[in-house]
Amino acid sequence: MSTHTCDDAIVAANASQRRAIIFIHGLWLKPGSWDRWVELFDAAGYAGLAEYDEPKVRVWVKTWGQIISESEGRLTFYKLQATP
Repeated sequence: MSTHTCDDAIVAANASQRRAIIFIHGLWLKPGSWDRWVELFDAAGYAGLAEYDEPKVRVWVKTWGQIISESEGRLTFYKLQATP
């Protein structure tokens, strides 16, 4: 689709009365990564949608030491819960 926002794309898809195919990007893909797929599905009679708005993604970064420490803490907690 040639629309630039997710809301515009949804309005256009609903108006077209075609079945929508939604492509969602994530950490490793940008919204434009789906453009060729959207075109392919549009040509096949579907309403292809990709998220074009700025994503609302939060990324938490931790060191291996933090991950291991938290995991050990959880394991200790569960061991204590399992002990009669």
